[in-house]
Amino acid sequence: GVDSAPPSILESGEIRMACDPQTLTSVHQILESDSGDVWLTGHRLAYASGDKLEVAYSGGALPMTTPEWITEDLDGEIWAATLGGVFRGGKAGFERVDWRPCRWVTTGFDGSIWVLTTDGDLVPLTGDSDQVISFGTIRMRQELARSPDRRLVISSKGLYSMGAGAPDGTGLSFELTQDFSRGAKGARKINCLLPAGDADLWMGTNLHGLEFFKGGTSP
Repeated sequence: GVDSAPPSILESGEIRMACDPQTLTSVHQILESDSGDVWLTGHRLAYASGDKLEVAYSGGALPMTTPEWITEDLDGEIWAATLGGVFRGGKAGFERVDWRPCRWVTTGFDGSIWVLTTDGDLVPLTGDSDQVISFGTIRMRQELARSPDRRLVISSKGLYSMGAGAPDGTGLSFELTQDFSRGAKGARKINCLLPAGDADLWMGTNLHGLEFFKGGTSP
């Protein structure tokens, strides 16, 4: 996925566009579901089954607005955070389940769904937890699983380690492991994460390009 262009596919050493710009452009998230379908979040939400790419639509009179982020729950349903609310569904269509404008959505370690509202609060939409975590103006982006009970999360402040909030897996906890807002030459922005073995990590950043972190904690 690239800015202001359709998504592209690298296959057999050649790059080709997956669709025309009117169908989908500016893809910032690619999610492979448990079913094998590939979901793409750009100026619209779309999915690819085999070689066919389709735009996902919501049911009812109100269409889904531009998706900010998506996640998949344990039942295989896709949840989309948008500035027009939260939508849930799949290839058959989507419905709005919450009206709060949101910028990020994630699945908890117990299978619950959490959304980060534009007010800066991370709140559960499903599950048993009533926890609210305030992030203020911090924005969340890509996640990377490091173990069954730990994920790394890119944010506008730096890199967070995310785990369960309680021993039974309910709730969420966050620890800032890399604070990139204190750099002498300005804030460093993390664009993407890639695992390198069990503990090491590659990070794409705006100031230093591709960086390697030994153990995922120190450069």
